[in-house]
Amino acid sequence: MFDRMLPALLLLVVPNTLFANLQFQAAPRTYDARGTVVNSVTGEAVSGALVQLYGARQRAMLTGPDGKFQFEGLPNGSFQVSVQKPGYFSPEQIRRNGAPLKLVNTEEERPVTLKLIPEGIVYGRITGDNGEPLGYMPVQILWERVENGKRTRENSRNVRTDEQGEFRQAELQPGKYFVFVGPSSWPASFPARLSQGGARGYPGVFYPGAPDLSSAASVEITPGKHAEINLSLSSQPFYRISGTVSGYGPEQGVTMQMVSASGQPIGAGVQFDEARGTFRSSWVPAGACTVTAESQDPKTNQQSYASQRLNITSDLGSVHLALLPSAVIPVNIRLETTRNEPQVDTTSYFFSSGGRNQMRTPQYSPARVVLKPQQHLFMQQQEFSQSVTDEDPTPAIRNVPPGLYSVEVNPSGPPYVQSARSGSVDLLEQSLTVAPGGSNQPIEIVLRDDFATLEGSLAFGPGSESATIIVISANSPNAVPQRNVVLTNTVHSFQIPQLAPGEYKILAVDNPDELEYGNPDVVRKYVTKARDVSLTPNQKAKIELEVVHIGD
Repeated sequence: MFDRMLPALLLLVVPNTLFANLQFQAAPRTYDARGTVVNSVTGEAVSGALVQLYGARQRAMLTGPDGKFQFEGLPNGSFQVSVQKPGYFSPEQIRRNGAPLKLVNTEEERPVTLKLIPEGIVYGRITGDNGEPLGYMPVQILWERVENGKRTRENSRNVRTDEQGEFRQAELQPGKYFVFVGPSSWPASFPARLSQGGARGYPGVFYPGAPDLSSAASVEITPGKHAEINLSLSSQPFYRISGTVSGYGPEQGVTMQMVSASGQPIGAGVQFDEARGTFRSSWVPAGACTVTAESQDPKTNQQSYASQRLNITSDLGSVHLALLPSAVIPVNIRLETTRNEPQVDTTSYFFSSGGRNQMRTPQYSPARVVLKPQQHLFMQQQEFSQSVTDEDPTPAIRNVPPGLYSVEVNPSGPPYVQSARSGSVDLLEQSLTVAPGGSNQPIEIVLRDDFATLEGSLAFGPGSESATIIVISANSPNAVPQRNVVLTNTVHSFQIPQLAPGEYKILAVDNPDELEYGNPDVVRKYVTKARDVSLTPNQKAKIELEVVHIGD
């Protein structure tokens, strides 16, 4: 009986064994990704850092006391990995040009080192007359950096001193900063009678006591640096301003504010009596300033503005602000087509007016026109886009405050901007002046679709992990160069489509965030390393570039 069953048992056993062997042979090999997170300044291990690995599914873990991490059971290939921890910045956060994440290759089975850049800190103490601590004084940290090729200053942080006059601001990236203190929001001393003069307070000053930014001292923050800023202020007379406002309708309301000569808002409350049309400020420091008024008609959304520059040396009681309607700038866009492709409708536009008005349904536009104020007199929105209203379908930019503007035209599709003018002003190279309440000439824009395409390859030098292509127009030397595609040292080819025909200098740099390429004097240092390219309509050209290290 057993002899007869043995072959059947063997048949059952053998296939199962073979199946198990086949399973074992088919199991794919897995790999590990491991490394260490270190402080970029000291080289010490950073524990408790969050490491994230991106693949078919995202994985995350915290580094141990030795700063090490290890992801197990990974398929073969390359994975992006990021790291973060409070009190530190990753290299991707520091570099704003779209620098790629670190890559780890499991097949190489080599540990990687991830660096975290420690934050900078500015701290200090503000004192007044007789060394008394000035509590609750506003402190602004202004960050100077290069944005889109231009050097700009932005308000990075706002803090206030404590009761001991001390302040502290962390989370600062490496860079150049300016510290602005004050003004005090209330006088430190008052006269015996409020109807008399004699109030004293502390004005706003830049470190180390300068009245304006041009004479201020910068604070250089390197990775992990703690900079101590101590400032002693002297009180000075404070005064009050009063006057009248005209040009507003019923239920419109008026918003008022004061701005110092250095462009900083003065935190003095301004009370406005709508029924009488009168206003009165609280105490403000002596010196030059600008008082502004703004009103909006709730029915039409029409905005009006007024401003007056003052030099305060005593109480002022006869200031008059006459509100004038904001400007309306017609926009005419003409699309010149040369290709056998469907033409777009150039009569529908996206509605937006600096964020103040109610948004309508967005519609297609062949280009978006943006006005960026170069004078922040009214602290207005940074851009105004072409718009229409339901009542008036005429393309126009509405509710534009008076001032000086740079104009940007961003095509919605392949066509490039051949020209943008307002009367005799070439808006691609010159600024647009908007007068208060006056008529403005239309902005005339011509788009064309006979664009050229530029292809090329890069040669990376030692230490360069990524590169950005910068296109400089030789035909328009005053035009801001374009920053284009970003590549890593694992991808050496690039393509820049939709370039207007013309003469160009093409430059590849490893760190555009440190290059003020909108400044001709700065670009001149590197332009000898650029390649000259002449592009004709519909041309496809190829070039080879070497990546230039910024700082050489």
